[in-house]
Amino acid sequence: MTTYEIQEYCDFKNLKDELISRPGKKFSVSETIKIITSILEVLKFMHSKGACHRDIKPENILYDSQRGKVKLIDFDCSKTKKETDK
Repeated sequence: MTTYEIQEYCDFKNLKDELISRPGKKFSVSETIKIITSILEVLKFMHSKGACHRDIKPENILYDSQRGKVKLIDFDCSKTKKETDK
């Protein structure tokens, strides 16, 4: 059986690079709330499925400032509940 992995192409900057490229090197309060809320929604979903990311940092968060979209990436260190129960 052949297994294929399909990934979505995202032309986003990671959160660290986005922050560095901004004048004043900061996000507005409303933008910060949207980013954090989006990340928390992803984590809530993952945790409801028994998964834990384990490497959340600005470099692992993609951010599209034009559309306000956030994507969590790099699941290499992630664990599922079944894996941690061993």
